[in-house]
Amino acid sequence: MANRQQLSILLSLGQLMPWNEQTHTFFMQLLGDQTNPVERIAAAIACAFSAREATPPAVVQVLLEGFEQPSSVGEAFRALPYAEYDLHVCLSQAFRAIGLALAPVVVPTLLYALKRSDYFSALVLVDHLLYFALEGKTITSEMTAANLTEMQREVLWTLIEYEDLHCWKIFSPAVHLESLATTPK
Repeated sequence: MANRQQLSILLSLGQLMPWNEQTHTFFMQLLGDQTNPVERIAAAIACAFSAREATPPAVVQVLLEGFEQPSSVGEAFRALPYAEYDLHVCLSQAFRAIGLALAPVVVPTLLYALKRSDYFSALVLVDHLLYFALEGKTITSEMTAANLTEMQREVLWTLIEYEDLHCWKIFSPAVHLESLATTPK
């Protein structure tokens, strides 16, 4: 088993290594060798940071499985020097590195994670959730409910109903979320 510092170095390498055949081989072998969930997740996150849009489907699957891990895995991951936030935020950062193509898969997963997160992690998850739901666009005063997809309205409605995040609205430059989510589920 790798120690906490080695896993943090691995996660940092993922952000520094250019994606090429050697990097692909390195991360896929590393991912295949790991049996400990924290090590597998760290290898998958590092790979996603390096590969971005070219992230292999097997890595995406490990990232998705990361959301289903027991709290003990999340606590072990959070103990890493690299982990600034909880496991769910780090996983969502990896998905954001991969890009918008995963939005249909990632949005329900992030909604689930949001309901299980603490306040500080929730603020980051909201940013990532809006990024995926709104396809990288920002909320503007010109947006209307008619311009939004069902998924986008569902996300906005969930955010409005999420009591732990009511105070974040005061910081939002576009506070008309409620008018955008006019069609409740």
